[in-house]
Amino acid sequence: MPDVLSLVGQLFERDRREEILGDLSELRARESVAAYWADVVSVCARAPRARRWAGTAAVVLLLLGLALTPRDAVHRTVTARDPAGWFALEFDGPRVVRATLDGAPVAAARLVQENGRLVIRGGAGGADLHIRIRPDGSFYWQARAPRTNP
Repeated sequence: MPDVLSLVGQLFERDRREEILGDLSELRARESVAAYWADVVSVCARAPRARRWAGTAAVVLLLLGLALTPRDAVHRTVTARDPAGWFALEFDGPRVVRATLDGAPVAAARLVQENGRLVIRGGAGGADLHIRIRPDGSFYWQARAPRTNP
């Protein structure tokens, strides 16, 4: 456990040390040990060096927290296949902003999204493609029927 002399010596400039140590020694004679150490901590917390150290530690912890926070995939493109063919979905966050069916872009008016569901109207053979999008960004769909070649 640190003693008061070394703690005050680390936190205060030489000209202030003597004054603070004198005040603390007077308090020590009149107070209990717990009250005395509460006064020591209170005095040390107001020291400019302690504030700088606390500020530096807070900034380091904040930057460390930001560095360790997982990033959300903001923009991604996913390609998948079912019996009716290939399709690609372009996500911006949890929302699909573009889609292609067999390499052909799908008009925005054909993309219907609501409450974690995406329906691509008029896919292969006129069948809609129904997709469920989970909050974590994963998705699943009911496979469309295979296309018949004329």
